[in-house]
Amino acid sequence: MPKYKMIDMICEALFNINEKGGSTRQQIWKYISTKPDFQDSITTEKMFTTALKKRVDESSYVEKAPGNAFRFKLVPSFKTKMIAKMAKGEPLGIKQMHSILK
Repeated sequence: MPKYKMIDMICEALFNINEKGGSTRQQIWKYISTKPDFQDSITTEKMFTTALKKRVDESSYVEKAPGNAFRFKLVPSFKTKMIAKMAKGEPLGIKQMHSILK
């Protein structure tokens, strides 16, 4: 199985969980750790937490939810691009998200 980048796994989790007020770190971790495709790519929860904080600080794809520092969500412009691709009938897997990330 291929190894996935942490940003890809986080973006897929946030997109699929799709909580209105953002998703907690625990929800994102539960999604990633239970998905069979990601089993070869994940390490420990501590490394995941560190990566999530780093991605929020340096990424233009994941942000802290406004008004709640403990919830995370996709940046609206990035999420809109993902939804537009799905509306065109394109499958939305890791490879497709990665092309949007670039």
